[in-house]
Amino acid sequence: MRTQHGFGARRKEDVVLMFFLLALISFRWPPLQGGGTEPDRPQNEMVQMGSPEQPGSERDAARVQEEQRERELEALRQQVLAQRAAHFRPVQLHAPYWRVGDGFESILMINNTQPRRIDVVPVVRVPTGEVIPARPIPLRPLQSVDVSLGELIPGISGQGQIALGFVGDPMDVVGQVLVVNEAAGLSFNQVFIPRTMCIAPRFEGVFFWPGGGAEGGLVLANTGERTLSVAIRVYGEMAEGQTLELGPHQMRVMDLREEVLASATLEAAVIGVSIAHNGEPGDVLVQGWVRGPSGYATNIRLMDAGMRQSERLLSPALRLWEGLKPRLLLGNGGDRPQEVALLAHYRVNGQVVRRSLGRVVVGPQQARAFDLGERLTPIPRRAVDVGLELRHRGHGENLVADLMLVSEDGAEVIQVSPKDAVGEAYGGFNYPWRIGEGQETIIAVMNPSAVEEVNFSLFLFSGGQSYTYEGGRLRPGEVHWVNIKELRDRRIPDQMGRLLPRGVSAGQAKLVVHGIAGIEESQRIIGEAILVDEGRGIRATMACANCFSRPMALILGPEEIVETFGTQRWVFARVYYEDGSSWGVNDPRAIEWFSTDPAVVEVEAASVSESRAVFQAELTNPGMAQLVAVVNHCAICAPCQFPDPLYSSNAISVRVKPKVAISGPNTVALGQHANTINLTAIGEPAGGTYSWSTASARVRLTDTASQIVSVESASASSSPGDVLIQVVYMMNGVVSDPSSITVTVQSPTSVGLVVTISQGQASCESGWAGWDRRVIWQVLDQFGQPMRYTGMPVTEVVTIGNPNTCRISQVETGFAFTNSQGQYSDHYYICSAACASGNCQTNALQSLTINGISLSQDVSIIYTCASITLNGQ
Repeated sequence: MRTQHGFGARRKEDVVLMFFLLALISFRWPPLQGGGTEPDRPQNEMVQMGSPEQPGSERDAARVQEEQRERELEALRQQVLAQRAAHFRPVQLHAPYWRVGDGFESILMINNTQPRRIDVVPVVRVPTGEVIPARPIPLRPLQSVDVSLGELIPGISGQGQIALGFVGDPMDVVGQVLVVNEAAGLSFNQVFIPRTMCIAPRFEGVFFWPGGGAEGGLVLANTGERTLSVAIRVYGEMAEGQTLELGPHQMRVMDLREEVLASATLEAAVIGVSIAHNGEPGDVLVQGWVRGPSGYATNIRLMDAGMRQSERLLSPALRLWEGLKPRLLLGNGGDRPQEVALLAHYRVNGQVVRRSLGRVVVGPQQARAFDLGERLTPIPRRAVDVGLELRHRGHGENLVADLMLVSEDGAEVIQVSPKDAVGEAYGGFNYPWRIGEGQETIIAVMNPSAVEEVNFSLFLFSGGQSYTYEGGRLRPGEVHWVNIKELRDRRIPDQMGRLLPRGVSAGQAKLVVHGIAGIEESQRIIGEAILVDEGRGIRATMACANCFSRPMALILGPEEIVETFGTQRWVFARVYYEDGSSWGVNDPRAIEWFSTDPAVVEVEAASVSESRAVFQAELTNPGMAQLVAVVNHCAICAPCQFPDPLYSSNAISVRVKPKVAISGPNTVALGQHANTINLTAIGEPAGGTYSWSTASARVRLTDTASQIVSVESASASSSPGDVLIQVVYMMNGVVSDPSSITVTVQSPTSVGLVVTISQGQASCESGWAGWDRRVIWQVLDQFGQPMRYTGMPVTEVVTIGNPNTCRISQVETGFAFTNSQGQYSDHYYICSAACASGNCQTNALQSLTINGISLSQDVSIIYTCASITLNGQ
């Protein structure tokens, strides 16, 4: 297959090596069951064991094959895990804040992203930096848990910073800490990150201060071993600045009202904040929150300034639910004005639309709020998956944005902060999802590229099973929302036809980009999980950057193709990952197919929709070949990229057959004449050889290795079409399916009256009179069917019977030959003296010999002076 975005020209040696490696595979993969975008996929509860239409024996065979594949994959998985374990090291993931007591609860939402047990040790510190003992958290493979920190440090209340320690790779565990005060209507969350993920020693943020009665905090946490200096500057309606020191592992919570905004007005305002320190990136982590008297509560958006790497900021959720109005906050900490273009991305009737929402300007050292409700008026109400794009020019590192979806009374706030299209877009994300009573999780994704499509899947894990949501390709700027509760309740099958169990309520989700080698903009995505928990008063948005699991095997299906040339067959490629998930490759840019003989078979992509493709093998010429493939997994996902191509672990054996058809008559006469017919075989394509055969003794075949075979009758058929003659056609070592014809050997048995040509008074000599009748007879076979052969000889013997009052003493007989319809004419007449003076009757039998065979049925003749009756007619 040739694709515009392939992996470039591969040397012949590479392809030869691929087929050589296939010969070394130590196991044989069973054929795929549901390995692609297929019609009529069975729907099963998180497991597929074959099509329900299969008979019992076929279902059993499919189940055995599936179990065998699972055993082989598990063995390979354990091998990969053992190899990785040799490189494991101690890891710590950090979050700046926890709080327990005085109405506060801290919930650790932790995902084990790996198919192995991981023991997590919380490192809980108080503000002075001392560590307090905490119970470890054992995580089963791929487990997603909510753990109350209070249960890990029983009897202790307070606040501080926290880390999660474990042995493995940094992306093996993903977590968030949610600090919740249900009575106060406050919840905010912070992602656990490795210090190495930070880029710059500076944070930029913007937030809305609700005015009188508002309160908030700014958290500064030193994660390192040396004392650091931290400078805090706010701007907007006021300009304040201060510097403080943080000792090793110390954490400080600054009261926004009293310490950060002390000299500023307490009226409602939008405030920008800049925080810088003199350590290395990751030495200081920050967190902030604001709560208003009406119930307004939100995180303060504080982003690593090093992540500002483009001129575009994106949010995948601009219009989420009815009653929530979008409020955009912009802060410009630079010395130049920033003009920002607002663009909405959405879909209407399946069409992707980008609409301008106008422009806004933010001056130097200014922070502003923009209510976008009226700007959304032109967007149709039926539009779905609405996202926001901000475009600007100039020094983008000084522009920071936040987007709040706020209810009319301000009591409900969902924060969907715009992210940098490069610096905050990754090759994958990991989220917890909760869909129990009063809970809902929506995962909103957006293609951050302005020019390239991005292909994604969403893997859902729960109870040891996986579900592959086939997102497909997103066009530039396109947004796609996935409501996990709807997947469960509306019984939406995944890519393999599996369903989420009806009772499932929690798990983890892995958002994965299937990037294209050499096209960096196809290798990243932006995604948010919006989690609402009415029971605990949680409104959280989560974006935990993560890598897709290591690919273990690329399996192709079906195992074998045996078809006639000129046809097509679907072929499938499925990538199996270390964590047990799998992806049916649906993007022709991500895979390259190879054929050992492209003249026999090649693979082409066929679109199922604008976002998905399947693949079909084009069987172009007879012959034998094998199909293999290679997938390149590319994603912006440091430090765990997998740049090596993934070669298929099996090959599809292809046997393309020529085709042949027979033309010629399907009857042959028994007897002296027309006892041989010719049958012609037409093989495609031309240039092959033929072989004719029959198991019947009723005919003899001549020239059986030629295109035209002679069929000579030997004995009569006992039933119509009881002689089966077959031909096969061979080309390039492959034999066609047999083409067959059923032939009847017809034996003359009787005649049937076709028509009376003429009848009337016979022309007799004087003193005589009689009757004359001319007819046409049809020769019939043993089954009463016409025998349509030219030139069959017909002879007769007429025997006079009783009565014979016409006193016929001799009969003049003759002979005839059949025409092309197997018909002949006969002339019957009587001249008798008895007819001159009255009437008479003579009965006779006409015995016929046709084509050398005596007919078993005679023609009865009744002569009278005024009629001649033949077989009663």
